[in-house]
Amino acid sequence: MSPFWYNPGVRGNVCTTLFVKYLSTIDFPGAFSPGLHEIDSMKIIGQYILLVGVPLLCMLGVLWVGADLQAPQSVNGVWAIVITSPGDASCESFNAWQGDAQLVISQSGNALTLQFNNASFAHLDGWLDGLEITAQGDTASGSAASIRFQATVDPGSTPEKMNGMLISSQCPEAAALDGTRQETPQTAGGTH
Repeated sequence: MSPFWYNPGVRGNVCTTLFVKYLSTIDFPGAFSPGLHEIDSMKIIGQYILLVGVPLLCMLGVLWVGADLQAPQSVNGVWAIVITSPGDASCESFNAWQGDAQLVISQSGNALTLQFNNASFAHLDGWLDGLEITAQGDTASGSAASIRFQATVDPGSTPEKMNGMLISSQCPEAAALDGTRQETPQTAGGTH
């Protein structure tokens, strides 16, 4: 009896016929051996389920688990900030900040980096929790003062606005801040 894959009644091209005849002369171990040409269909079904069904179920599980995930609010870009220093004249950290400043926020997911145009601050590292921004860093001047930035973003306004405060470790009072988004990375030429 010929193996299942060799049917002399099927006419193909010469190469195929010669190749099939060559294969029929080789004694393959397992399913291709003469007498063992019947394939165990349960074995094939099991392999199919293992190699196709399990990865498909895993992919569907990942999609199901991630169905409720939402991207964080976009706050990256250039913001115009107005800082109102506290009335205490001894707060040198904020005296130079009276008035307008520019804030550039870089965002990766919920992680933020804030950079003011004032050279007194190094960059502030922060986090976005919903619409709340919290960041902190040290002054670039080398003093022991640390700065904490807390603000809430209002995405419903056009342009977007934020308000909050700057807190210095050397000042008893916080400085109020109000900000307006000037540019997003798409209009500023940057990327996400």
